[in-house]
Amino acid sequence: MITNIKKSILAGILIGLGVLINSQSDYQPLGALLFSFGLLTIIQMQLNLYTGKIGYFTQMHEWKFLITVLLFNCIGIAATVGLYALGN
Repeated sequence: MITNIKKSILAGILIGLGVLINSQSDYQPLGALLFSFGLLTIIQMQLNLYTGKIGYFTQMHEWKFLITVLLFNCIGIAATVGLYALGN
């Protein structure tokens, strides 16, 4: 369970960084490239990203796992964006 939480938070942090870089980049193709790099990192490290896991939802008992992934993805994103907002 703890490993799933860590993987979900880290995936959220990477998505948060990708969103921040993409939104702050004046050159849109660079922002898109770096956001894609974040997604590739999530795949390579086998992290838990909700949008990647929901496609494999086949049995009803898996909903607890999906809710956990979504919740901790949001926590990772909120932490990343919140730290960025505090820095500005």
